[in-house]
Amino acid sequence: MHKKTQALILSFTISFSCLANSSEFEKCYKNPMFGYFFRQKNYTVENKKEDLILKNLVRDNAKSLIDHLRKSNDYLTIEDQQIAEIKKSCPSYSAVYLDEREYLVDEQVDKLNQCRDELSLDRISNLKCKTDKAIRKSFIKKDQLTSDLKEVIESYERKHSKGVFLSSPHQWSNATRMPAKRFNTKLLTALAMGVTNRFMMTPNDNELRKWIEDQSFSSITPKDLFKHSLELSGGDVYKALLSIENVLSEFWKDKNREKLKATASLSSITNFCPGEKPEDVFGSWYHLFGVMLLGCVEGGIKANLVGRIESFGGRILDMRSMKRKKLIHLLIGSDPQEEKINRIGGIIGNNICKGLPKNF
Repeated sequence: MHKKTQALILSFTISFSCLANSSEFEKCYKNPMFGYFFRQKNYTVENKKEDLILKNLVRDNAKSLIDHLRKSNDYLTIEDQQIAEIKKSCPSYSAVYLDEREYLVDEQVDKLNQCRDELSLDRISNLKCKTDKAIRKSFIKKDQLTSDLKEVIESYERKHSKGVFLSSPHQWSNATRMPAKRFNTKLLTALAMGVTNRFMMTPNDNELRKWIEDQSFSSITPKDLFKHSLELSGGDVYKALLSIENVLSEFWKDKNREKLKATASLSSITNFCPGEKPEDVFGSWYHLFGVMLLGCVEGGIKANLVGRIESFGGRILDMRSMKRKKLIHLLIGSDPQEEKINRIGGIIGNNICKGLPKNF
C-alpha cells in the first residue's frame, strides 16, 4: 500500500534480457520510469543491466515521495513527461506499461459482495463489529498458518516421493555498485517497489494467474494457493512464493484492483468490520506473501523489521489526508490488520523455509 515509503528508505543507501532492439534500449534504459515498462522475458536471477533499471526506478520514486510529503504535484508532471518520452522513443515497450487485465462486470461485483457478506456474518458477530470499527486482533494465526503450509510441503513430498528445496534467490550482479548490499538486497528492493513481476518473473506466473481466476468467488485460502504454486514450481519453495507474489501484487497501483478477476477468488484474511471503506482483500494478500517471501529468503527478524518500518511509514503518509486526531493516528494507525500481517508474515516465511535444502 505504501511502496514509496520503502523507496525513500532504500534511497538513503542508494546515491537486458528482453530488448526489443539495442537502439531502443539505449535511448530509454536510463529513463527513471523505464522500470514500469520493462518486463523480464526469461527467468534469470542476476543481470547487471536490469539492476541499473531497478536502481533508477528507486531514485525516481524517492523524489516523488519527497514531493508528496511537501504536498507538491510537480513530480506528476515530470513522470508524465518521462512516460511520454518512452512511448515516443521506445514503442516496443509501450504495451508492457499498459498490461491487459480482466475486471468483473457490475453484476459480478454485486454477486461477489453478497458472497463475501454471507461468509463473514459469523466473524462480524463474534467481533461485535460497529461501523468502521478497527479490529486489532489478527485473523491470521501465525502458528496455524505455519502448520498449514508445512502440511502442504509434507503432502507434496509424500505425493512425489522427493523433497522440496530452495533455488537461488535473485541477487545484485557483482558488478553492480550498491552501498549496504547485504541489507538492501535485490529482492527487498523489488518487493519495496512492487515490481517483482517485472524483474523476477517465473515460468509459472501466467498459469498460476489463470488458475486463480478460474476459482469461485472468495474460495481460495493461503494454504490452497501455496499448494497449487508449489506443484507448478516442481517443489521449489522459493519460486512458489515468488510466483504468488508476482501474480498478487502485479496491479497494486490499480484504483479498481478489488474488481480484478484475480482478486475475486481470494478469501478474506482480515478481521474487517463493514463501513464506508471496503475491505482491502487485494492488499492483505500481497502484503502477506511479500513478507513471507522475504522471511523465507532473508530471515524472520529482518522481514519483521522491514514490515514494522513499512507500517510506520504508512502511518506518516496517511497523516497527510487526516483532518483531525493526527497524533492518535500516528501512534495507533488506521489499518491494524495490514500492520499485523506485515509483522507476522516474515516469521511464517522463515518458519516454513528454515532447514530446507538449498539447490544452489
